[in-house]
Formats: sequence, C-alpha cells, structure tokens
Amino acid sequence: MKTTAIALFCIISLFASICFAEDVDPIYGTRLIPDSYDREQYKPDGELPANWANNPEWRIYHDMKYIGGGESLWSPDGNWIAIELGGGIAIMSSDGGDPRHLYDSYEVYDGYYLTRSIAAMSCFSPDSKEVYFERRMINESRGSVVQLKINEDGIMHGHSVSNVIIPTIFAVNIETGAVRTVATDAECARFSHDGRYFAYRVDIKPKYAGPDEGHDNEIAVVNLATGQKHYLNARTRHFQFSHDDSYILYEGTCSLHRIPVSGGISEEIPVQIEGSGSFRDFKTHPDGEWIMYRGGGGPRSRYWIDENGYKLGYSSSDIDKLFTYNLVTGESLALFPVPPPVNLSWATFSPDGSEIIYYYRNSEGQIEDNGMFRTDFDTSVAMKYSGAVSVETIVPEDFALNTPYPNPFNPTTTIEFTLPSAGFAELSVYNVSGQKIRELVSSDMDPGSHSILWDGNNESGEAVSSGVYISQLTTGNKMIARRMTLMK
Repeated sequence: MKTTAIALFCIISLFASICFAEDVDPIYGTRLIPDSYDREQYKPDGELPANWANNPEWRIYHDMKYIGGGESLWSPDGNWIAIELGGGIAIMSSDGGDPRHLYDSYEVYDGYYLTRSIAAMSCFSPDSKEVYFERRMINESRGSVVQLKINEDGIMHGHSVSNVIIPTIFAVNIETGAVRTVATDAECARFSHDGRYFAYRVDIKPKYAGPDEGHDNEIAVVNLATGQKHYLNARTRHFQFSHDDSYILYEGTCSLHRIPVSGGISEEIPVQIEGSGSFRDFKTHPDGEWIMYRGGGGPRSRYWIDENGYKLGYSSSDIDKLFTYNLVTGESLALFPVPPPVNLSWATFSPDGSEIIYYYRNSEGQIEDNGMFRTDFDTSVAMKYSGAVSVETIVPEDFALNTPYPNPFNPTTTIEFTLPSAGFAELSVYNVSGQKIRELVSSDMDPGSHSILWDGNNESGEAVSSGVYISQLTTGNKMIARRMTLMK
C-alpha cells in the first residue's frame, strides 16, 4: 500500500524536488529558501501512514519539507513571493525569512481526501492581496469519472480521474487563506499592469453552458471598470500583457505574437528562438525591451528520488537554459553558463525588473543541488562572464545591418546592410512597442552591400513623431536589428 501511495504522489508532484543547501557556483545567485528554514516544522505526530499522499497533514508536511522546486510569482508591490508546491501554494516575504503554507490543493470525494495538484500559478491580484491559480476540477455531471482504490480495511491508497476535468481559476487571500472561484472553463489568468483589465484563456469542456460559449481557445478580456468583456482570436495557452498594456503578447509554435488589447489583427514578433525550447514560460521585463524565456539543448529523462528512496516525480525534457531577447536591438543573451546536466527554468522578474527568481535543477539526480535561486537581472554583469555567459550569435558575420546614419536624425537617415547570398530579404522600421511603422524592403535581393534611405514617414506617407525606432533586417531564419532616434 505504501508503494502505491508513493506512486500516486509521483504523478502529481513533478515540481517537488529536494532543495537542501549545497555549494552551487555563486554566479547563479543565492538560494530563495534560507538555510535556517526548519524543514521538519510541519511534521505531524506519529508514524508515516500508508496512505500519506492522501492525508492532509502529511501531504502539507511533505510539500513544505521539499519546497523550492516549482514556479514562483512576485507580487506587484514587491513584498511577497508565492511558491508553487506539489499540491498547493506557499508564501514568503521578499525580504527573506521562512515560507509559510498558504493553500492545500485537495478535493473531498465520497468522504475521502483526494490530493489534486494545482495546474499552475497564474498571477497576483493588482493589490497584491490574492494569488490566482489554476486547477482541474472533478465534475461528474459533465463527464468526470473517478475511481477510488480502497483496501479491505476501508483505507484509500490511490485514485484516478479520467475523461473530463474542468479547468478552473481560483484566488486565495494571502492573509486569511480564504479561497474563491473566479472563472470556470478558464485558465492562464492575467491582470494588466495598471489593473484595468483581467484576461484569461477560454478552455471549454463538454456540457458547457456559460458566458464564454462560442469562444473556446480565445482570450477573454474584461474591463474591470465597466464589466464589459470582449474576446481576442489568439489561439494560445500562454500570454502576457505588454509593458504598456496596449498589447497582449502570446506564444505560438516556437514563435511569439502580439494582438491589441482592444482587438484587431494579430502579428508575429520576429524573435529568433534559441535551442529547442519555446516561449511557454516567457516573461516581459517592466521596461518593455526584454523578454525572458527558456531554450533547450538535448533530451534528458530522470526520476527524482528523496533520501529515503521515495520516487518524487519524473522528468523528460531538454537541458534548459534561460535566455533574454531584446526587442529593440535583436540581441539574444544566455544569462548563465549551463553545462549539462544543469537545467534553468520557471524564471520571473521582480516588479521593478532588477532581479529574477528561477529554478535550478540537476538532471543527473544531484537533487541536493536543486532549488530556487534569486539574482540580479543585469545583462552587462552577465556578459562579463566571458566564455561562460555570452551573447548568442543569431546571425553569421557576413549578414550585417549597420547602425543608421546620421543617428540621431531629422528627418532622414540611411540604413546600410549586407547579405551573404541572394534571396528574399525584408527591411522594416518598428517603434519600441513592436508595431511595424514602415516596410522599406520586401523582395528578392542580390548578395553584397545595400543602402536604403528612410524619410521618417510611415506607410501612409505621414511623418512619424520624435522617438526611438528600430530598423530590422530579416532573411530566411536570420534577423538583426538596430536602434535609431528621430529628434525634431
């Protein structure tokens, strides 16, 4: 029975890896969970029961003992950090100190406690008082099928849920622990930075009859001042508001797109992704210039084992690195050296963009190294680790885009570029929000050097206002960009 209970726990606790403090290269920052944290403080009295994974007190003890192996969120006011557990959420002060248990993700079915992991943490509320998260809920009237595994003594040692589980967004108050349902058939909750909009992805399951009917897989956007709701045709599972709240940025298939919050036509943002990763965990920096994401570099498969030989979870993924991409310059930067078997993932920015928190994992089973780390976000500092952390070259040397001259300019500037071979090329001008202002070249071109004059007008022939603009050259799967400033 004990083995069966542990096997059940493996399925629902992929994120629960041990994070006892060990020596890790200091360039990765400092551990989020302090060494002084008492990992036994939540331990119940008595012996470990056979069905411990479905026992509330023992489950919380296990989550809080192995805290530090999941995603994290930083509150908008900068005071709190929420941490995802195998079966719930913990909260801690951003100034340090011990984390405390906040929420246990369980359901009571037929009198039995069913451990149910949260699907993901989504965001804090704008006032930093609640943490929004996603769960997959049992609803037999809509097709959920539950099977309990109960022995002759009436003790449940496992359960399964199949067919239909309902994605649901909840919010938990960080002070009182009170939980409320926000939206059903919904996932990926987000607030705009100014708190004006609340958005989520519609994910409708069978036998649904609700306010979002007919909008499956779209993004619902609610104006919190007026209560009005509209939908964006952006098929995605992961999205973020832009830094100025004018757009929603969302993940495609190894691509990044944006669509106006008010509605309109979606367009792809020309970002060259590194490795074999995706933009699933991408975050936007408060200044609007940088996005942070993870890219892969080689498959690994591992079971995670604790000091008692308990199997904690299973991982089959790439060796992940953390990258940042500058939407203004086109620069792609690997933040840390990542020699195999180190994986870095689930990174998030502090509200002011000066720091990041991320998850460090050793794929070779060195789980004593694993944990959440905190460090400064400073690309100039990161680049000083020559040979270890470096700018990832995304274009060959003979593919070049020179800095426009004059720069600053008024009203015209010359843009020179070099192509290594004949082929289709596009040269366009964007504003700092990523909106295309003018397409200067879009045709097949000969190899060699080329020169184009931009007259400071948009596609309609109207003069653009003073400000920073980006010239961007794209050909094949290569892209490079340069900044230029119009001063009138």
